[in-house]
Amino acid sequence: MISGMAELQKEINFQSYIDEIKQTGEYKDLKTRVVWDIFYVLCFSRLNFLPKGYTTYLYETYGATDIHIETLLKKAIDTFNLKF
Repeated sequence: MISGMAELQKEINFQSYIDEIKQTGEYKDLKTRVVWDIFYVLCFSRLNFLPKGYTTYLYETYGATDIHIETLLKKAIDTFNLKF
């Protein structure tokens, strides 16, 4: 498991969060909504997993787009065996 992910899982119960989002119906694609929410937490929470400006760094340094980032996030979340 990625270093620090155990700490993040203590902060966020991923499966409970997914279930809550399902109940609200406030999503077009559930998995997409969840991975971007988690990415936001990684970038902007007090946990400081990723430095501020990380997305800009990815865009400018690697020419990444939101689609690239989303693909990576979805591959990563699959390792948690969550039910969407």
